[in-house]
Amino acid sequence: MFKQKYIAVEGPDGVGKSSFCKELEKELTKKGYTVYSLIYPGVSKDHPIGSKLRDFCKNYDLQPTSDLLCYWAAMQELSHIVELKLMDPNGVVICDRCALSTIIYQGYYRGLLGNVKAIYKYFPVRTPDYMILLHAPKEVCRERYTDRGENMDKWKADDSVTGRIWDFYNQCCLKNLDMMDKNVGNNNVLCLDTSACLPDELANIAVRTIEDSFRNIVEDMFQRMWDLRV
Repeated sequence: MFKQKYIAVEGPDGVGKSSFCKELEKELTKKGYTVYSLIYPGVSKDHPIGSKLRDFCKNYDLQPTSDLLCYWAAMQELSHIVELKLMDPNGVVICDRCALSTIIYQGYYRGLLGNVKAIYKYFPVRTPDYMILLHAPKEVCRERYTDRGENMDKWKADDSVTGRIWDFYNQCCLKNLDMMDKNVGNNNVLCLDTSACLPDELANIAVRTIEDSFRNIVEDMFQRMWDLRV
């Protein structure tokens, strides 16, 4: 079921992606898979250029289109690494974030959705076989930020950067759950509420759900994201 599959874990800041990815890696390793863990846009030994590009974007006040191009370059590199890892016949790739982050951060938040669409069309990237979309109430994400000692300026108001990003991700979850309730659209996207149980329990639920019911149909998820309106 999971051999040579690419699993992306998405969600807003503070939702618990890092903890969930670690538990998912443990769960799949116990089942005998060789798990490769990656992060978009970088911060991993397998993807050093992504980390450098992210730092460059954060340290310089780039124009929005320049920012988008840098992140998409990181995504191109990541896609190549994913393909290399999936040459392992027993390999599974887990990635903390994927192209959906670019659609939301650079596309919706920075107002460059048309540019993102164009880049995606002419410079496509490897789409996930399965996407696990994590969500939690906004106040839960705020509390986790406090516990981690993060800069709370990003959460000072609902219309702050992080607050708006949370809204976009929440709409992704609501739209996808609505599509699933109507039995249409993509069954390769799993929405999980990280405030409902511990990361290890969520990882177990994710693995069982994928084994039981997911179908390998991916591209439609991204097509629906183009049409999202908040």
